[in-house]
Amino acid sequence: MTIKEQIIAACESTKLPAVHITPEPDGLSGPTDSRFGGEYYLPAGAEASELEFMAQVNFAQVPHLDGFPGSGLLQFFLRTDAVAKGEFTEDRNAWLTDSGLFQVRWYPELSENPAAEKAEVPGARWLTRSLAGRMEFQAAEEIATFSVGNDGLCTDMGFEAAEGLLPEDDMEDTEYDPGTEEGDERFFADFGNWGCKLGGHPAIGWGDPREVDDNYPIWKAYTALLFQLDLMPGKEYGQDVFGFFMKPEDLAACRFDKVLMTRLNII
Repeated sequence: MTIKEQIIAACESTKLPAVHITPEPDGLSGPTDSRFGGEYYLPAGAEASELEFMAQVNFAQVPHLDGFPGSGLLQFFLRTDAVAKGEFTEDRNAWLTDSGLFQVRWYPELSENPAAEKAEVPGARWLTRSLAGRMEFQAAEEIATFSVGNDGLCTDMGFEAAEGLLPEDDMEDTEYDPGTEEGDERFFADFGNWGCKLGGHPAIGWGDPREVDDNYPIWKAYTALLFQLDLMPGKEYGQDVFGFFMKPEDLAACRFDKVLMTRLNII
């Protein structure tokens, strides 16, 4: 058993189901298909968003994921002008829907004739070329996200959850050798849970962005990762990663007006 397999086996109790998402830039898609950027579904009579369209997920196309809808379409929009970027600072890393910095739209039912009901938005300023196009889905399982920060080893489940999980003695003199810069970086890259996805464990960078805020007593109730948008997919770890979180009871009830957005900026 490799050291990576040993780590995964040791963390079996932390596994959560997820659906990993990869972009298919050349894939053809219709207005109701799951996609990044470009055109998006807009029912007759609805107004186009003033924010930048980032992604839409048609749950009828998604592998089954416990706690998530089995149908309906969810859209994500982000404010990307200079004012919004001024809000994304080290002192503030989490915002609720009413902040005006993002928008989540939910359509439980779709039109039978969507061909004439799509809207084209201005060219994306934050989406990279690698994120454009149709979404491809892959069911997966993820162990807890590990981070090595100034306060020691932690997970997205808290510091206490990290204690005793890892076979640290076996990790010495391997690519994950704790305490070495190379080992920490390799560990951070392989067990950071980066990428675009539904569910699973969120990327937390050097620390959970929900905790870097005076509102943490409120934010900590948002434990369900609805959607993770990694704007630099394929990198070992992200430069701009947006997480959309919900309280589990709100997700189960499809109350998508109650969402918390976080942002990681890892340089």
